Amino acid sequence: MRSHSWEPVLTAVHCRQMLALARLSNLLFAEARYDAMHPKLHCGHLFACLRYLCIAMGSLWLPTSSLWSQSTTKPLRSAPPNFESAQFDSVFYADPASMLRGELPQAQATRSVASGSPTSGNSAANNATPSSNAVDPQAWERLISPTAIEDLIKGSKLRLDKVVTTQPAFVAGGYAVARKEFSLQALLFAIIEKYPSEVRWKQSAPAARELMARVAANTKIGSQQVYSEAKNRMLDLGDLLSGTQLSYTAKSDVDWAQLIDRIPLMQLLEWAYQEHITTYSASPKAFEQDKELLQRYAELIAVLGKASLQEEMPDATDADYQEFAQQMIAAALEIQLAVKTGDAELARQASGRIGSSCTNCHDSFR
Repeated sequence: MRSHSWEPVLTAVHCRQMLALARLSNLLFAEARYDAMHPKLHCGHLFACLRYLCIAMGSLWLPTSSLWSQSTTKPLRSAPPNFESAQFDSVFYADPASMLRGELPQAQATRSVASGSPTSGNSAANNATPSSNAVDPQAWERLISPTAIEDLIKGSKLRLDKVVTTQPAFVAGGYAVARKEFSLQALLFAIIEKYPSEVRWKQSAPAARELMARVAANTKIGSQQVYSEAKNRMLDLGDLLSGTQLSYTAKSDVDWAQLIDRIPLMQLLEWAYQEHITTYSASPKAFEQDKELLQRYAELIAVLGKASLQEEMPDATDADYQEFAQQMIAAALEIQLAVKTGDAELARQASGRIGSSCTNCHDSFR
């Protein structure tokens, strides 16, 4: 803090008081001479002047002493606080790394996914290490978020509400749409079941997965019995979305071949890509307006690609099929990265790579 000096102030006060004292002294001298010449008439003047002189000397000293005391007084300062050694143990962690959960991501795996380089299933198996601490770059939790899972389930429920209405509409073609949507529901509940962290509906996920997979397999036709089953599954979905757990108990583990057929899987891929990915990545304006939707459907394409590579799925062991699926997954992850970084051009290019992988796969496996 910058110190302030009182010397200029004291000097100005002294000058004014000394000038007044000089004038009073002259008056005193004149009065003294007059009293000396007329001692009998004006002896009281001398005493009056002496009083004035005492008052002037006192007034000269008091302001000076007051200002001097102000200049030498130190400012009040608060005493430094005293902290106990363990006072902040509940606020700061001695070892922050000990509070982290899960394994740290591998830098090499992250770079390979971000670059969009195709990785076949055989090469991925060759690069895998036997260590239990190895991180799977394509684990479910790395491909899709809990928020996207919940939004996709809710959106599918709304579309089912439009096709599972009356039996005539269901028989007339609504059952085909219902098959695709129930297949999506079964896939998403299977992912929730396998998800390592807490996701909404996790306790009822095995039951919902089994029920949705069963009705999806049955909706290849539009009979009265299938329609009644579809109506019951709609009631189950309504209960789940309202917060009620299912009383049904699953009787089997996830069987990917029984969970979703190739036809509805390919229909979902085409729907997610043609109606959403291409639209939301077509221009910087569309990208900026619909980034959240672009992220959601990129996550859906990523999990559909992984589902197609499960051991029980058709052609899952074919090297070319694996390569096309891995290209699609890598491009979907690039779109997710583009959304996070705000890179519209990267999203557009990655969208094109998804289309190329789908076209090449169709040309090879017709």
